[in-house]
Amino acid sequence: MRVITINLNGIRSATKKGFFEWMVEQNADFICVQETRAYVEKDPNPIWRPEPYFCYFSDAIKPGYSGVGIYTKHKPKNIKTKLG
Repeated sequence: MRVITINLNGIRSATKKGFFEWMVEQNADFICVQETRAYVEKDPNPIWRPEPYFCYFSDAIKPGYSGVGIYTKHKPKNIKTKLG
């Protein structure tokens, strides 16, 4: 099983720098991303949802802040976005 974690410092910036092309080449089972800095969950941009990955995001409340996501080749049985 291959797991990658990466700080994007903004998903838009990472997209321009070729992050998604690189990501697909890695053939990882799970890719955890931090600091998306966008409302990815509400944005239908298909480039942020590459095949064959399932994508789950937890966006920051305040625009331009943090936000995290997980890309996984394995569909999870359950997703929890809050602690407790």
